[in-house]
Amino acid sequence: DCSESPDHKTYFVKVHASHECLLKGAEDLLLRMPIEENTLKKSTWHEAFFDCLGTTNPFDPKIPEELQTPNYFTAPFRYECRENFIGWEKESFFSTAQRAAITWHVMQNARFGEAGDEIGLHRLLPSSSFGQAYPLHEGTHNVSKGEDIKTERQFLYKQWASWSKWYKNQPLDNIRHYYGEKVGIYFTWLGFYTSWLLPASIVGLIVFGYGLSTLTFRNNSVAEDICRSQNRTDYYMCPLCDDRCDFWW
Repeated sequence: DCSESPDHKTYFVKVHASHECLLKGAEDLLLRMPIEENTLKKSTWHEAFFDCLGTTNPFDPKIPEELQTPNYFTAPFRYECRENFIGWEKESFFSTAQRAAITWHVMQNARFGEAGDEIGLHRLLPSSSFGQAYPLHEGTHNVSKGEDIKTERQFLYKQWASWSKWYKNQPLDNIRHYYGEKVGIYFTWLGFYTSWLLPASIVGLIVFGYGLSTLTFRNNSVAEDICRSQNRTDYYMCPLCDDRCDFWW
């Protein structure tokens, strides 16, 4: 698809990759694709805790059934053995991140001239033949009132990138499915790091509160000795008005 800007100076080109092209590109990148559903059940301690209570985890986001990502055993994709992979013939076989990665790989290895080094989009960008190259989001992130969430982008916008959902667990499988493994690992580490900072922050608040409660002139012997001595004029931290001003240190 190609469209022109209002000033007729820039053209926008949308590059699409066919399903057959994606399958062959997945083999080049050795993407691991599903071959069998993983039936091994693994639960965390908090999942076991809420199971004992007979309720669901209130901190888990509500993921629509069509956007849930099953757990599979995977293997490097091979085009000649594509029948062994689950759902290889469907358009949903590849995630959003995988389609973007494969398309970028194809564009990086496409030849645009006869010279030996005239290969890849990365050589066209410095010459200003292309201004920018980037993957696009799928559809809008807004959801009208009364409508259900239809895309993964809408789900992440409503259930993840929202201040009102700060207490919810991150939908890491959906983040990985939409943005890729690198972004998924980053937010996994960020969530783990933040959760382990919580005990330290509680201790810090207790210490800070104790410091505020004891921050008075009468309970601080060092400030009392300095500011009530004959040398108090040498210390600028002592207040000049004893009756209305408090001491600080």
